[in-house]
Amino acid sequence: MKSHPGKAGTLAGWYQQAASITMAVILIPQIILLLSPTDAGLWFTFHSLISFFPLMQFGIQLTIARQVAFTLETKEYRDEKRNDDFIQLRLGANGIFDLFILTRVIFIAIVVIGLGILILIGQYILPLGKLLPEDSSEAAIAWYFLGFFILTVIYSNFYHGFLEGLGQIYLVNLIRGTFHFLAGCAVIVSLHVTQSIAVMAASQFTCGFLALVCQQRVLNRYFRDHSHTTSKPDWSVMNRLVKVSYPFGLMILGRSMATSIQVPLIGFLLGAESVSPFYVAQKIGLSLKLAASHLTFPQMPYFTRELAAEMWNAARARMSRIVVITVGFSFVTQAFFYLLSPWFVKVWIGPDQYIDHITLIWLSLNFFLISSTRILASFTIASGHNPFVLSSLLFGFISILLCAILAEPFGILGIVWSGLLAGFTTIFWYFPYQGIKLYRKLCAKAII
Repeated sequence: MKSHPGKAGTLAGWYQQAASITMAVILIPQIILLLSPTDAGLWFTFHSLISFFPLMQFGIQLTIARQVAFTLETKEYRDEKRNDDFIQLRLGANGIFDLFILTRVIFIAIVVIGLGILILIGQYILPLGKLLPEDSSEAAIAWYFLGFFILTVIYSNFYHGFLEGLGQIYLVNLIRGTFHFLAGCAVIVSLHVTQSIAVMAASQFTCGFLALVCQQRVLNRYFRDHSHTTSKPDWSVMNRLVKVSYPFGLMILGRSMATSIQVPLIGFLLGAESVSPFYVAQKIGLSLKLAASHLTFPQMPYFTRELAAEMWNAARARMSRIVVITVGFSFVTQAFFYLLSPWFVKVWIGPDQYIDHITLIWLSLNFFLISSTRILASFTIASGHNPFVLSSLLFGFISILLCAILAEPFGILGIVWSGLLAGFTTIFWYFPYQGIKLYRKLCAKAII
């Protein structure tokens, strides 16, 4: 793994995803069959809602990973002004430790704010609409345990960012994959023994907390193995970190407004009983899209290091190779999604538990376009630039607006169309445009 950390990161990412998919394959049909339609819809909707909480990180994790990779490879301190987002810190482990001290304060504040938002949603927002049953006490307990779980995930992302930048993302993926498996087993046992979404949520929180402890120990081991000195925190660096990070947060917010919002919108607009078929389809499609992204994410720190070391030929070769592989892999996986997932769901869960073929083909096209264009945006961001804030926010706002317009006459198909139409007007052309600009710059520098 240490000899080939990029490939190890991809394989470990697939291990993590295989563990998650295996548990989902076992768990989802049992939730649908053993719980009432209302409880099943609540479980799926709550999971979709808590997926928005990591947005509070506002791009800090991405900034940490990119900055750690840059600081680790930079050989000398440069006083000249740069035209990118990288911050000049002390070199090597010293600079990484300085970054650790500063960003830990930020993540503690994020968790505290997240706890307040969790209570606000549980007390004042969830009771609105048609989502909660008349006796909502068990639903409330499940909501708070799932909320505590996502807060532990957010804090573990603090350690994830450092380990990714250090080229040890394979360790993060191994840890998370193992605890995905353990959490799935715990939820399955809870489901069969109690058929209570509250107990299921408590089991998931416990496993998430243990995964956080493991990642914390791995990063602490790095600081023990690499000598470093402490220094007085430079709080001006924190201001710089926030300025660099908030565009990431806005970009991720826009993307989530167009994708993660779909399941909650179906629950609020069409009722909890309409959630399960689309949730199953989205879960399968997103899993296949994530499989393609595991080819990309482990490569980003090494691309950043090559830029920091001015290895232009290596950076250009890495970018062209990974883009071609990812686009081809995305096409194959989404073709399988359209052709084979109806048969799989029929065998897996039973008949009449899935979306229709027309909705499915549009959904698979949407996932393919997102994967194929996002890879180019990822390389642009890894180069120290983020021009995607406005396009991503417009993507999200247009998608939500179209959902409100199209959900009533077209149902779930209207929700899928809203994401596609929003993408064609914003990110599906702008992400490739910026990626091609970066590639041309690398070609020009490689020639020089």
